[in-house]
Amino acid sequence: MSSNKGSVTQYFLGRWGRTPLHNACGKNGNLAVVKYLVKKHGDDVQCRDLRNHTPLDIATNHNCREIIQYLLHLSSLKTAPKLDELMSNVAAAIPEKWKQFGVQLKIPPSTLEDIILRSRFQSLFRYNCNSGCGMGQKASTHHSSKLHEVVHLLQRQESLKRQPSVEDSSASDPLLVLSPEVVLLILDLLPPSTLVLTCRLVCTSWKQLVDEPQLWQLRMKRAHNFEPRLTDLSHVVNWPQLYTNSVARPNLIRSVVDGKLSLQPWYLSATDWSNFSVNFTREKQPEHNSWRGGTVGGGDGWLVEEPAWCEMTPELKKENEGLNQCYVTSYGWCCREQWVDLERAGFSGEILDAIQPVIEITEWFGARGDCGSVFNLRVDLLDEACEKQSQSGRTFTFSEVTAQWHGGHWHKVQHQFKDYGKGVRYVRFADGGKDTQFWAGHYGSKMFGACVRIIFSQI
Repeated sequence: MSSNKGSVTQYFLGRWGRTPLHNACGKNGNLAVVKYLVKKHGDDVQCRDLRNHTPLDIATNHNCREIIQYLLHLSSLKTAPKLDELMSNVAAAIPEKWKQFGVQLKIPPSTLEDIILRSRFQSLFRYNCNSGCGMGQKASTHHSSKLHEVVHLLQRQESLKRQPSVEDSSASDPLLVLSPEVVLLILDLLPPSTLVLTCRLVCTSWKQLVDEPQLWQLRMKRAHNFEPRLTDLSHVVNWPQLYTNSVARPNLIRSVVDGKLSLQPWYLSATDWSNFSVNFTREKQPEHNSWRGGTVGGGDGWLVEEPAWCEMTPELKKENEGLNQCYVTSYGWCCREQWVDLERAGFSGEILDAIQPVIEITEWFGARGDCGSVFNLRVDLLDEACEKQSQSGRTFTFSEVTAQWHGGHWHKVQHQFKDYGKGVRYVRFADGGKDTQFWAGHYGSKMFGACVRIIFSQI
């Protein structure tokens, strides 16, 4: 299908009404063909297909930078005289609700117009103008088309002023034109999960921004959990992971699954580990939990009790991730352990050896008022071979026997490992208990809030 317009012949191909110039600007565009069609054949660089796309739009979508620069140059020569005429109607084209919104945020009208008109998101902006986007009455079709044209003209003139090179990747990213300080403040307002799971996946430049050490150092300083010597180890630090496991979600022990306390993350046994004194080997490290839905342990095994028999105050529920639940033992030894791989959690060997941050362990335990119980806790710091070395201060043990009629209250166990020397790579957390009356059922010691936390020097 063809139509004659003067001496210029436009060929419309396919159902989208694209001209040869549109096709030449598409994927694997050819600048020589584009120049031939414009200079020798007289194709109009402003022509639009049935989707309202110009050749420049097609070239932009396919990132044909040489063609983009050439078409921008031609478009500016043809359309620059119309810019002043269109700009005179800008104020009338902006919905009244948008102006009120700008007043509330103390944005000057000229700045508001500049923000709107220079928006890179042309299709979204045109949709907002036509639909009102819930901010006011619909803008007229006349104003919408006028705004859309002004956006095109402003973008082309700004691009001509900058004259981006083929290697310049920052020209198309609005975030990179801001100063590093402003970008840092903007990203600092976002939740860590949004930064890591959304912003970091946008493109390579955004990934580099999110991975900037200064962003995560700022957050750690605000949480008072930062060590200045960490800056010297930036080459071995995964900052998003380090922030998550030391500030955002500091407990390295897993107890909650699907919003409830669970035995699934634990390795369960009927052996009392409190007196286990020989070295560990890598083969003995429990990489998979032996619990498969049963109640592994002595007597009637473990039980997750809800609600907890001992009353939990709001403060205690906060320590237990808001849950009114606890673990309960039986009349035989019910023991469990969990291993924390510090390097896998983001604390590299260099950090552990050079800084030796405080390793804090806590747990809450209690007993029924009508039945006595025993509670044992043992925590070991292990090296790469999963063995205890000769350094002192790498093991903490605690044992408490509660007599019958003396229970009904929660007690907290807390200990901090400091100056433990080089080589620590694992934390082995083992606890357990039983009742002293040998009653069938679950009348033994109760516990919740097992926690292993890494604390850097507070500033």
